[in-house]
Amino acid sequence: RMYRTVASYLDPIEAHIVCGRLCAEGIAAHVADDQMNLANWEWRQALGGTRVRVAEADHARARALIAELDAGAFALD
Repeated sequence: RMYRTVASYLDPIEAHIVCGRLCAEGIAAHVADDQMNLANWEWRQALGGTRVRVAEADHARARALIAELDAGAFALD
């Protein structure tokens, strides 16, 4: 199974929030490099941030959901 990076965040907590939202929508997602970025905070940008990865088949659907998140679709009043 091939996985692709669907998003990258400098804050590992943000990556985990996005991963949780994707999983809640039925998209199998995982976070990569979060421990490395927490242990070496000053390297996070050079490492490319904390990555959220999904299966190749779910990539387009995951990108669309992340665009909704970025637009505030799930924000609380």
